[in-house]
Amino acid sequence: MKAKSWKETLIRAGRTFVQTFIGTLAANFALNAAVLQDANAFTNWAICLVAGAIAAGVAAVMNLPSNEA
Repeated sequence: MKAKSWKETLIRAGRTFVQTFIGTLAANFALNAAVLQDANAFTNWAICLVAGAIAAGVAAVMNLPSNEA
């Protein structure tokens, strides 16, 4: 099995961040439009950034390069 590189780890983490950010943003704005009506836009962006950062961190840890030769 081919060893993973740091570049591949960072690419996967970045891609996961973008996917999570967009998905959370869409769901958050849909919820606010349908239910909450009076939501703060900054809160929406902050929630999406935090969710994306957590998902990217998990993806990075799961894809860390190994030291096996």
